[in-house]
Amino acid sequence: MEPRHGYAIMQYVEVETDGAFKIGPATLYTIIKKLLDAGLIEAEPESEPRRKTYVTTAAGISKLEEEVERRRRMLGLATIVLQMKGRKGQ
Repeated sequence: MEPRHGYAIMQYVEVETDGAFKIGPATLYTIIKKLLDAGLIEAEPESEPRRKTYVTTAAGISKLEEEVERRRRMLGLATIVLQMKGRKGQ
């Protein structure tokens, strides 16, 4: 993923989810602060102070992989439950 500034991140999320998810500025910058504090993203040193760009760190990529796997397992469990209830699931 290429480095992006806050507004570009908001646009990216909205476009990639076909508008299903929209993040407001207050929510976005709260999330960015938490990710920075956790070392999962970092501000690019050469970015403009008023328009910082952020990039995912190696720790951030590892955490993302863990989250994808965790959600994959949750989806598998949900699919089993739906199938037990006679629903198609997947």
